[in-house]
Amino acid sequence: MNQYFIDANVIADYLLLRIAIRKAQISEKEYLKQLLERGKKSVYSFISIEAIMRGKEIPDSKFFTSNLAISEVSSVLYNNAKMRIMFEKGIPPRYCLTSPLLHSSR
Repeated sequence: MNQYFIDANVIADYLLLRIAIRKAQISEKEYLKQLLERGKKSVYSFISIEAIMRGKEIPDSKFFTSNLAISEVSSVLYNNAKMRIMFEKGIPPRYCLTSPLLHSSR
């Protein structure tokens, strides 16, 4: 039996792409095709996790992750949400994610 460790980056890429696909106005297949054409490597994380979840493409394999990796994923998702808020408020990304501007009601 083959064993594979699923890294935090792979899980985070999958989750962020899953969110983006749900918001997209086009099909999942078309969205992923466009990302591949633009050279986005996160698509491979998405495809890998989808295959693992189906369980049919990779027989006789065991996949695992760690508590640390899951913790890193939550940190990535938190930082991504903060960066979206900064973008929507017009705050340049060079400023710290703990900026008080992020918490104002403007």
